[in-house]
Amino acid sequence: MNIKKTIIIFLVLITGVYAKSQQFSEKQLSEIKTNCKALLADYEKYGDLTEDGISISENYKTQLSLLFSDTHNPLIHNDISDSKKPISIQEYIKIVETGYPNGLEVKVDLKPEIFKTMEFQTDNTKKYYATILIEKSVTGLSNINKLHRVKNSLYFTISFHYENQFTSNFKFEFIESEESYLKRKSSKKLRGLHVGLYGIPSMSRFFSKDINENTNWEINPGFSYSAGLEATYFLNKAIGLSLGLGYSSYTSDYTLSNFNNDLENNIPKVDIDNDPYYLYVDADIKELNTISYFDIPFSIIFRSNYADKVGLYFKPGIVSSFLLKANYEVSGASTHKGYYPEYHLVMDEMEKYNFTSVDYNINNEREINTINLSVVLNLGLSIPIKKLLYLNTGFIINYGLTDIEFNKSEYRDDYIYLNDVPSSTIMQSVGFYIGLTYKVY
Repeated sequence: MNIKKTIIIFLVLITGVYAKSQQFSEKQLSEIKTNCKALLADYEKYGDLTEDGISISENYKTQLSLLFSDTHNPLIHNDISDSKKPISIQEYIKIVETGYPNGLEVKVDLKPEIFKTMEFQTDNTKKYYATILIEKSVTGLSNINKLHRVKNSLYFTISFHYENQFTSNFKFEFIESEESYLKRKSSKKLRGLHVGLYGIPSMSRFFSKDINENTNWEINPGFSYSAGLEATYFLNKAIGLSLGLGYSSYTSDYTLSNFNNDLENNIPKVDIDNDPYYLYVDADIKELNTISYFDIPFSIIFRSNYADKVGLYFKPGIVSSFLLKANYEVSGASTHKGYYPEYHLVMDEMEKYNFTSVDYNINNEREINTINLSVVLNLGLSIPIKKLLYLNTGFIINYGLTDIEFNKSEYRDDYIYLNDVPSSTIMQSVGFYIGLTYKVY
């Protein structure tokens, strides 16, 4: 898209605001309609590009070009060739010259009813824009003797100057299909800064492949939630960039149920006297882990459909999380005994060697990685509630990229003490996203 076209669209759609019809007097409205109708009549006349139905008229080519404020940018619906891309009036004339040597027959609906749906916009200067939905037909015989006949309902956008109660300089800015016009109008409505709140109830787990593959341990998901503020800037009706600030809390538990390894000799240890032994454990343990973060989520949002319609959205992104607190709670009981193969002796109830029975009721903080990065995928519906208010709701998946670093034993029956440090532990969650945004500008 070239710079000039971008500026025109920017002026009409971004900074443009709807001008109430009431700001024009009845006399002024009548004058605007008369001038628009005259411009449309000239378009119908000179759009034929022939005066005699036999050859292209140079005068009509010139007169048709003069009806447009921009003759070189693709702002016109192409209804004379197979291409669906917009073209400039100069390209339009060239196609007619080469493809329709006898010219065209152009008809536009000029009945008074066409002005009932006329909309006004202004770029807050002295320039106004009137958009009118009009039925246009074009007929022509191509240079290969093929009859071309098309009828479309098109949106004609006409610019004019309004100063000191007088209107002047009526020109065509756009001639668009309904789809093109609605897309442009939708982009104007959605484009800009949206701010709002979000909340995410979810189920999470701290997943470790090593723990998951250990048949004695079970990883169970826990209830989690995230909430925060979010700002989204839509570049158009389909794409936006989002940045937020939030708080999240994730939980997951590790369970060792009815574990007993008596006589299995599979947990080798060395006691305080440097003598080797095998640890026998009879345990039923539940370890609940909770981690809280300060979050900075960044994402790209893709939205379907027009701004005033329910649309499907897809929102991939990345979350940078900074640790606020990590703690663990342990409940259950265990009994430890030691088997010394050198002496063929099982020792129990010896506090010196920690061969005792314990009932757990622990709630302590733990040291873990202070930064967590995760990928987020969010898919759902974007629902317009009011003109500038949107409800976004759908499913969200959060997949950790960095190791949480559960790599320090916290008590005598945790996974690390009974096995080893797991290779990696990551946070995973699946939840339901609820967001409410309001367009600020």
